[in-house]
Amino acid sequence: MGVPWQAALGAVAIAGLIFIATAGIGLRERLITALPPFLQHAIAGRIGLLIAMIGLQWSGLIVAARGRW
Repeated sequence: MGVPWQAALGAVAIAGLIFIATAGIGLRERLITALPPFLQHAIAGRIGLLIAMIGLQWSGLIVAARGRW
């Protein structure tokens, strides 16, 4: 993607600090409880699918398509 690894590592560090700050003051819980239940379930399901897809890619069961459709 053309981004130096130092910039990517800095972005991850900043995201981690923001997460720690929001969790520390209770903002994360308030944001989650403000969402309707169906949206909470949809977010949890989407995260689960993302983790499953990453695992399937690492295992080699899902590979990038080659050529044109």
